[in-house]
Amino acid sequence: MGTPTHQLNNVLMFNLAVRTARLSGIVLIVSLIFGRAVLADDSARRLVTGADLSQPRSIEIALNPNSYVVIRVAQRTADYQLALYRSSDATLIRQVNLSAHKAVDELMLVEASDCRQCRVELMADSLIDQRGTYQMTVETVAVTPSSMSTNSRAELETLRAISQVGELNHKLYQAQDDDTNYLALASQLLESSLTMTPQNAHTLQATFLALQVAGMQRQTEVVTELAQQIAATADQRISLYSIQAVYELARQADNIANKHALFRRGMADAITVSEPLLYAKGANYLAISLTREGRFEDSITLFKDVYEIYSREQHLAALMFALHNLSWASQRSGDLPKAISYAAQQKMVAEENQAQSSVIWSLYNMAIAYGELGDHFEADQFLDQALERYSVLPESEQRDNDGIYGAILEERAESLLRLGDVASARDLAILIKAHYEQGNFQRNLAHFGMLEGKIAIAAERFDDARDVLTETLEYYQKTEEGRSAGLAHFRLAELELTQGNLILGSTHNAAALKKLSGTEDYFSLAKAFSQAVEVLNVLGAHTDAAALAAQVTNFIGTHGREDVEAEFAYRRAKVAQQLKQTDAALLWLNEAKRLLEEKLPKVKRRDLRQQYLALQKSLFELNIGLLVDQGQTEKALQVVESFKARTLKETINQVRNTQALPSALQQTRRLLHQQILQSATTWYSDPSRREVSLLANTRVLSTELEKVELDIAALQGKVQPNSPDDSLPAIPQLNNPSELMAFYFIGQQRSWMWLLESTGISVFELPAANELLPLVHSLKQQVSLHPRHRTAGNAYQQRQDLLSLGELLLGPIAKQVDFSKISNLTIIPDGPLHGLTFAPLQLANLDGPLLAHTAISYAPSYQALVALEQRAERNNSLASAMNVLVVADPIDLTLEKSPFERLPATVYEAQQIRSILGDRVQVLMGEGATKKNLLKALSHRYSILHFATHGLLNNQTPALSGLVFSRNSTDAHFWLTPEISSTDLQANLVVLSACESSIGREVAGEGLLSLSRAFIEAGASHVIGTLWKVQDTATAQLTSRFYSKLLDDSLAVSVALQMAQLEVYNDQQNDWRDPYYWAGFQLQGGWQTLTYGSDKSTE
Repeated sequence: MGTPTHQLNNVLMFNLAVRTARLSGIVLIVSLIFGRAVLADDSARRLVTGADLSQPRSIEIALNPNSYVVIRVAQRTADYQLALYRSSDATLIRQVNLSAHKAVDELMLVEASDCRQCRVELMADSLIDQRGTYQMTVETVAVTPSSMSTNSRAELETLRAISQVGELNHKLYQAQDDDTNYLALASQLLESSLTMTPQNAHTLQATFLALQVAGMQRQTEVVTELAQQIAATADQRISLYSIQAVYELARQADNIANKHALFRRGMADAITVSEPLLYAKGANYLAISLTREGRFEDSITLFKDVYEIYSREQHLAALMFALHNLSWASQRSGDLPKAISYAAQQKMVAEENQAQSSVIWSLYNMAIAYGELGDHFEADQFLDQALERYSVLPESEQRDNDGIYGAILEERAESLLRLGDVASARDLAILIKAHYEQGNFQRNLAHFGMLEGKIAIAAERFDDARDVLTETLEYYQKTEEGRSAGLAHFRLAELELTQGNLILGSTHNAAALKKLSGTEDYFSLAKAFSQAVEVLNVLGAHTDAAALAAQVTNFIGTHGREDVEAEFAYRRAKVAQQLKQTDAALLWLNEAKRLLEEKLPKVKRRDLRQQYLALQKSLFELNIGLLVDQGQTEKALQVVESFKARTLKETINQVRNTQALPSALQQTRRLLHQQILQSATTWYSDPSRREVSLLANTRVLSTELEKVELDIAALQGKVQPNSPDDSLPAIPQLNNPSELMAFYFIGQQRSWMWLLESTGISVFELPAANELLPLVHSLKQQVSLHPRHRTAGNAYQQRQDLLSLGELLLGPIAKQVDFSKISNLTIIPDGPLHGLTFAPLQLANLDGPLLAHTAISYAPSYQALVALEQRAERNNSLASAMNVLVVADPIDLTLEKSPFERLPATVYEAQQIRSILGDRVQVLMGEGATKKNLLKALSHRYSILHFATHGLLNNQTPALSGLVFSRNSTDAHFWLTPEISSTDLQANLVVLSACESSIGREVAGEGLLSLSRAFIEAGASHVIGTLWKVQDTATAQLTSRFYSKLLDDSLAVSVALQMAQLEVYNDQQNDWRDPYYWAGFQLQGGWQTLTYGSDKSTE
C-alpha cells in the first residue's frame, strides 16, 4: 500500500465531542455528535451494555431512504463478531470481527441500500469471550443528499471504507487458503479513502486501521510512517490511537534506550486518559524487551503488574498470555519450577475456556522448562502435544499463531540434535527458515540463526556455522540487545575454540562476558565464566586460569546447573593437571564424576544419556592419563572398566522374572512394541511415507518404551539409580597362557591400549581419536565394498590401511607376543573401533591377516565378558541338548513387488545345517518363516538360533533396527530390537547372517546399540553377527563350515569361526581372499565357554 501524503494536523479540530469515562471496566460513550442533523427522537439511538454474552444479543433497526446507521462496539476484554441480517428473510448481509487486541472502538455502517428492516446481532467469538464487557451503540443519522456538507460526505465515505475493511477482515479470518487478496483489498480501500477523502472525524481511525493492515502485510516502513503520523496527534489530544501508535514506534525502534523511552511514554499517556488495559499493553511490551535484555527482575515485576491488571479487569485472554510471559521470563531467569508453575496455571485457565492457542503456548513453555531441567522425555512429550493441538486448529487460527508453530519446530530440531539425528534436524531447519522468511519474521530469523549455527557445527560445516552466527551477532548488535549479542558471542567462542582458533575464541568469550555481565542471565554468565577458565588454560595461562576459577566457583555453584557444574569441575581438574597438582586434579575429577552420576539417573532415556556420557568420557580420559603418567597401569585399567558397558553388565547378570512384573507395565510394554512395529511397517514398506514426523513419532514411542524398561529394571533390582557404585571393578585377570585380551580407550587428547596376558598387564599409548578416526573410517568403507566396485587405487589403499592400522592398534602386541602360542585374542573396543573388524589387519612381522594366527572375539567390557561366560555356564545343559532353530529365505506374500529381495542362497545355508544336525534342527523357511511361527517355536529351548534373513539397520533410531520375516496378510513380519531385547531367550548361541547385524549407534561408555546387543540383552551368551551387507554364497559356505567345525570337531566357538573364515579365505576355486567375503563376521562373548559335540577340550 502507498503511504498517504497528507498530514493529520487538524484531525482533532473537527467537532468530535467524544468523552470517555471508566465505569466498572466498561467504556461508556456519553455523546456522539457529528455536527449535522440528528433525529430528535432519542429512541433512534440505542445503547446496549453487558458482561455476559453466552447467547447472541440482537437489536432490530429501521432505516428510511434518507438515513444511515452507525453501529459502534466498545470492547477491551473480549473478541466479538457483529453480523447484519435482513429481517424479512434472515439473509446475512455482512459480518465483521471485533478484536480486543486493537483496544479501540469498532464500527459497522448500515445504509438503506443494505436493508430497511434489519437485525444486528452481537456474539462472542469463543467461550472465553462470553465473559467480556462490552457496549454497543446504534445511532441513526438523517441525511438530506441535497443539503449534505462536504464534511458530512467525507465522513460517510470514510465510514464506508472502515466498515468495508472490517468485512474484509472477517473474510480474511474465515479464509482457508490464500488470504493475501483480502489484505490487498483492505489496503487499497484505506489508501484510497485517506488519499481521496478530505480529513474528517473518522480519518484518525482509518489511519490506525491502515497501520494495522500494513502490519499484517509485514510492511515495516509503512507501519513506521503511519505510526509517526498518528503519534503526532497526541500533541493536541491523547487518544487510544496515539497511545498504540507510540507503542508501535517503540516496537520498531532499533535503539534499546529509545524503545524503552517510547514504551514508557505510551504507558504514561494511558495513565493520563485512565486506560489501565492500554497501560498493561505497553507494560507487557516493555517487559518482553527487558526479558530479552536479561533484566529479569524488572521484567518479572512488570509482568506481575500486567497480570494483576488483566485479572482485575477480567480480561481472560490477555490474562493467559500474562501467565505465558511470566513462565517465559522465569525460564530465562533460571527459575524453572516457577516457569512450570506459571505454564501449568495458563494451561488450566486455557483448557477451562477452550482457548486452544493458549493451551499450545503453555505446552511449549513446559517443554522448554523441562528440557532445561534435563528431563527431555517430558519435554518431548509436551512438544508432541503442542504440535498435535496446533495441527487441528482451523487454518485462520494457525495463521494467527504461526509464531508458536515456528518455535515448536525449533525445539523439535533441538530434540533431533540431542538424538544425534543431524540430517533430520537440518531438514527441519530448512522448513523453519522458509516459514520465518515467508512471514518476514526478522527477530525469529535472528534467533533461529543460533540454532542454524548449532546444526551446522554438528554437521561439521564450520564455515557455514561461522557465517550464520556472525550474521546473527550483527543483527543483535544493530538492535542493541546485549543479552542476545552475548549469547551469540558465546556460541562463536565455542566454535572457534573447537577449531583451534584460540585468540578469536578468547576474544568472543571476553565479549560474551562483557555483554552478559550487564544482564541478569546468570546461568549463561556462569557458562561463559567456565569457558573463560578453559580459554586461559588452553592459552597456557594456567596460573591465571586457576585464579579465575577460584573466584567464580561459588557463582557457578549457585547459578549453574549440574551439567555446567560438572564441566567446570572437569576444567578445574585440567588446570590442576597443568600445574602438576595431581591431588587437586583428582579431587576435581571426582567432584565432576559425582555430579554426573547424580544427573544420569534422571535422564530417562538411553540415547539422551549420550550428551552426559560424552562429558563423562572426557573426565575418564583425564583420570586415566593421570594414573598412567604415575605408573598406575592396573588402576588405570580399572577406571576404564568402571566406565564401560555398566548397563549391559547389569542386564546380563539380571535373572528375568516377567511373571512378577505388574500387569500394567507388561501391557504398556506390549502396546509400545505394537506401535513401534506399526511405524516400522510404514517406514520400510512404503518409502513414499518416510517423513520426518513418522521418524519423530517412532522416537517418541521408543523414548516411552525406554522409560518403561527403566521402571522394569528398577523393579527387578537391576539398577539402583540413586546410589551409584563408586567402587572400582576387580583387576582383570587371565589364567590361560594361550589367551590375550586387548582393551582400548580412544580419547580426544590421548588414547591407550592395555594388553592383558596371564603374566600381567602392560599399557601402550596410541594416537588420539582425530588421528585414528580417518584411518578407521577409510578401512571400514574399503573392506565393506564389493571387490568388483573397488578401483585399483581403492585396492591399494585397502592394503595400506590394513597394514597401517594393524601397526597402530596391534604393533605393540606383536613385538612382545609369540602368536604361534596364542589361541584367541579378545578385543574390547572403544569409540571408532566399534564396528571395525580386526581379522584382516596385518602386521609387519606376520604373514597374512591377523586371523591366520589367532581366533578373535569381541566384548563390550571385561565385566560384561565375565557375566556372559557365567551365563553360558548356567546354560551349559543347552549345549548338550543341541537343538537348533534355523530361519531362512523369508517371503512377502502380500505385495506384487516386495521391498526385500528373496535370499535363495540361505536355502542352501539351511540345508547344510540340516545335513550336519539331522532331526535336531527345525527349519522355518519360505512361507513358514513367519514371526508368528518363530515366537511359537521359541517356547521350546534351543541351544542355537540361526537367522538367515534380511536385517534392518537404523543407526539414528535403533528402535527401527531388527529382522525381516515372511509376511502374509495378517501377521507382523518385523522383529525389532525393543521387542527382541525384552524376549526371554536362553539360547547359548545366536548366529545372525543377516546384513549389518553387528553395527549400530555408539553411545559413549555403553558401546554399540546393535542387533547383536539386543540378543545379548534378551539372554544369549554368544552372538555372531555381521558388519556389512554380506555376500550370500560365501556366507552360506562360511556358516556350513562353521557348524561343521563347531559340532563335528567340537572346537570352541571362536576357533570354529576362525577356521571357517580361513577356509573361505583360502578357497582357490572361488577366489574369496578379499576381506569382503569373510571378515565381516564377529563373535561377541566368551571364546571357550561354549563347546558342542563330543567332550573334546580346546588346548
